[in-house]
Amino acid sequence: MQGAAPAENKSVAAANPLWRSCCKHYVFADTLSDELRGAFRDAERLLAGADLIKNSRSTTAGIFSLNGKKYFIKRSNATGWFERLRRCGRLSRAERNWKMAAELQKIGVRTPEVYMALATGKFLPGACYLITENLEPPMNIAQNLVEMLNFYRQPEALFKEICRLAFKLHENGFLHGDLKLSNFLALRQADGSFELGLFDLDGSVKLSCKASEFKRIKELARMASSYLHCALYQNLVGKEDIASILRQWAEAYQAVGGRDYSENPQYLRRAEKFLKVYNRL
Repeated sequence: MQGAAPAENKSVAAANPLWRSCCKHYVFADTLSDELRGAFRDAERLLAGADLIKNSRSTTAGIFSLNGKKYFIKRSNATGWFERLRRCGRLSRAERNWKMAAELQKIGVRTPEVYMALATGKFLPGACYLITENLEPPMNIAQNLVEMLNFYRQPEALFKEICRLAFKLHENGFLHGDLKLSNFLALRQADGSFELGLFDLDGSVKLSCKASEFKRIKELARMASSYLHCALYQNLVGKEDIASILRQWAEAYQAVGGRDYSENPQYLRRAEKFLKVYNRL
């Protein structure tokens, strides 16, 4: 979501009707100054003045500036009584993002620095707010795909680099939940290389053990199908290449330490399902 273009025809964010009346729970980065803590507490005002990059029923997000520095802010909206009831007893999406970002930092995986997570709600969970470091586009793999293919020279080398990160996550019991290319950080370095990482951690989970084969297969299929979606859309490959590319992704995961899923029916079905969602089959 970060690095997207401003939301067209959605320049005004609907206000959170419970903002002034509901209870609020804040978590701040230890390094954040008292001045910024005070400013970030008024998250609804900051969002109202932000340049929006997404403004849907479930999520409102944008970029705001404070003291000459840009920040990313996201509000996960409370979309009705049923959704609020369903969230009872759970961490808010903002707090989950905060917690998962800390888990990634423990294993040395780059993710935008989280400055504040704010959960609202008195009797039922309400909207929640997340403020993080802002990263300017192009900042993810989807946005940098052509440049990354040129840098790695062979698609298989790029697949292996992405799978190396995914395998590290899985070995440490970390499941992202939506490993599409637009959720992988790809930050260009001075030597032309790319630092990989993750963001958009709302659906992430940290297990007490290594990821199961079922979960690994699902996330591998998500990565492979997302690549195919981007590559087909940009005319980098044709539909006749789908089978061989799915095999290359599976071989890349095996090459970095995983099992060979190239002939695994579950992997192939999952990838096909994702591609149908993309309307690429």
